[in-house]
Amino acid sequence: FFQDVVKYSCEEGYTVTGLVGGSGSFERRCESSGDLEYVVPGAETCEPVSCGSISSTDAPHATFSSSSFVHKQSALVTCDAGYSTDRSNYLANSYNVTCGGFGTFSGLDTKCTLVQCPVPEIPNAASEGGTTFDENRTVTCEEGYTLTGLGGDERIQTIECMATGQFSSWKQCKQVSCGVPPRVVSADIDVCADCEVHYNELVSYQCSTGHTLDASPNGRKSFTARCESTGLFSNVQNCTAVVCDPPHQNWKNGTLVEDLVPTYGNSVAYKCLSGFSVNGSPSGDTGFEAQCLAAGGYEFSGECRDIDWCRVTPTCGDHGACVDGHLNYTCDCDSGFEAVPTSNGETCEEINECDVWNGAAACYPGTCNNLINRFSCACPTGFRSVAGERNEVCEREVCGTAPPVEHSSRNDTSKIAYSSAVGYSCDVGYTVDGKIGRSTTWTVTCLAGGTFSENSACHPISCTMPKINNTHPREGEFHYNETATYECLDGYRVGGTASGASSFGVVCGADGLTKELGVCSPVSCGAPTSIHNGFVDNREYVFSEEAAYVCNSGYTTTGLVSGDSSFTTACQASGSFASAKSCQAVSCGIPADANGIFAPTGELFFPGSASVTCNEGHTTDPGNVLGAKSYTVACTTTGNFSYTSDGCGLTDPKDIHYCVSDGKTCNGNVCCAGYAGSA
Repeated sequence: FFQDVVKYSCEEGYTVTGLVGGSGSFERRCESSGDLEYVVPGAETCEPVSCGSISSTDAPHATFSSSSFVHKQSALVTCDAGYSTDRSNYLANSYNVTCGGFGTFSGLDTKCTLVQCPVPEIPNAASEGGTTFDENRTVTCEEGYTLTGLGGDERIQTIECMATGQFSSWKQCKQVSCGVPPRVVSADIDVCADCEVHYNELVSYQCSTGHTLDASPNGRKSFTARCESTGLFSNVQNCTAVVCDPPHQNWKNGTLVEDLVPTYGNSVAYKCLSGFSVNGSPSGDTGFEAQCLAAGGYEFSGECRDIDWCRVTPTCGDHGACVDGHLNYTCDCDSGFEAVPTSNGETCEEINECDVWNGAAACYPGTCNNLINRFSCACPTGFRSVAGERNEVCEREVCGTAPPVEHSSRNDTSKIAYSSAVGYSCDVGYTVDGKIGRSTTWTVTCLAGGTFSENSACHPISCTMPKINNTHPREGEFHYNETATYECLDGYRVGGTASGASSFGVVCGADGLTKELGVCSPVSCGAPTSIHNGFVDNREYVFSEEAAYVCNSGYTTTGLVSGDSSFTTACQASGSFASAKSCQAVSCGIPADANGIFAPTGELFFPGSASVTCNEGHTTDPGNVLGAKSYTVACTTTGNFSYTSDGCGLTDPKDIHYCVSDGKTCNGNVCCAGYAGSA
């Protein structure tokens, strides 16, 4: 009734101003016009309480919308790279916060913390350092291990904790190799001569018969060498031939020819005194030997006996005359001949230039052929006869410098002579056939004729093209140090952003394994745009995912009741969403009442309403002149009108003095109880 006041109370989370602490109610008063007017202008609706915007203090190490949020609205908070809500799970990288009814956000107790990488277990190595994102850890190979297996090479490498919660790749520690055991002359070893020996492994050597470490007969005959972390053998010793006791200067009518101290297996020569021979005959040997034994003593091959010259029949041959001597005879030889000792004395023989002019040495390793006043050389395979200063000499054939082989090194770059060999070794990442684990070394030998034996080549290690997720497949092989380019599938980029690289490289390593230099991740479109009169899950979407929008009640995508109340938009390869539809208010059409005037006029849309004022002589209670003169029509979510009255009807002038109640008429000027009016 007139002057009555209606009080409206806002729901929890709403105030008249939308501010925390603002008024939670407003009033409307019934005026003389029959309309309800707002008591305080401007305080007419309940607005959702505002929580403001999220700050970096609220959500450190994360990205989020900078918009201001009101009651019941939620925001997606996404952790920065290398951060997550669960340190052991880098994929737990987002959470939601919601604006509450008291102007504060809920969910801010969740925080983004650094991703934790588990400590790696690396054989034959120890590591120290950080284990959280972007921290480095130092890996040190144990003693006797390096990153290449070569003594003295690098033992330390650094790995980094990545945003994925795993450390970057590392090299394995390889046991240092000392190569094959060194060859020791006059010694045998307990392993094969060509077997590779590694760090801390031992090789036992045993000196051959007649050899010791200090050349004494009772000296040590064995030693053990060890492979050290430097890649070299330690305690490598030499086996030396036993040195015998000094020989007797005179022994049984013989004298020592040379004052030497022989070693095991060698002999010293003795010569019989004049008038003596080994068997007492003029034709007998006049010399014998004493051989050095392993125990340091000697074994004699004979002894000297007195010669009976009376039984000698001297002969000097056809080229000289015999001259009798005191103890023997001598020969007076013809020109071009010389007297040479024989088993009976001496005889005249042609001078042997091979002996006189040292032809054996000149022709070595060939043979010297004695000729008149000169000699010639018969040279073996690999040698040739050339003119010397006085006569011929045998000279070793030369093949020149061994030819270089690409991707390898040689152990000798000088000119190579016959039967000498040059060792080749392929560079790291190469073998003789390009297969991992195959041979990397070989030798070539200088052959007779001055040519080298057949050579080999070093081929790069081959790697098989790997299968990599979210990339165009590649087939076949590529080789050491080569980089194969992999193209990301449409909708995928390195780093997961539309501006990221569309390809990355894969490198073939020296071990035949590949290393990927990137990852193709689905392109991110971020969070979808909010729309009026509808809602959507405000999280991050990636390529091929669809964001589902749902219109609020009373809204469709066409404004028609039959229109769709939801729609989707897909995250595209470009990193943006496909164009989205909008949620439009449902239309109820144009309301009609022939006996009233609408304000406003025209088509009504949800949740709009119009006030209808009855024409003169009409009320909402037909026949009652005191009936209401206006009513309200509203557009509902179903597209239908909702009326507060059935419409405006005509009043009869003869009923002006009556008040109508429940169809009964009160006569005269007396109104029915509970009603007011006038005649």
